[in-house]
Amino acid sequence: MTVNTKKAQTLLVLDPYDRPAKHTVASQTMGIARVPLESIKSNMESVLGDCAEIFKNVSATLGNCRMEYVDVSLGLAVDGSVGVLGSKLGAEAKGGIVVRLVFKDEKGV
Repeated sequence: MTVNTKKAQTLLVLDPYDRPAKHTVASQTMGIARVPLESIKSNMESVLGDCAEIFKNVSATLGNCRMEYVDVSLGLAVDGSVGVLGSKLGAEAKGGIVVRLVFKDEKGV
């Protein structure tokens, strides 16, 4: 038995809302692409860093109240870009990525 120990360098991304590379899968038009992992990592770090900074600043302005965490829904596009999904009432991140940003107080708790 041969085991492949080589780490993947790309991730196959299926995006039902993308229109360029068209394929029909289960009666849906989908964008399909192999995206370099480094591209996804870099974009994810950038978006999460921006979100953490935004919510950290908001948390600091709440006075006696404290925001302990916020859940952020992210989407990954076939070009490797990462974006925050809108928060319209009733919107759900079906098949998206949900990240919980947990905020520590000045004591690190």
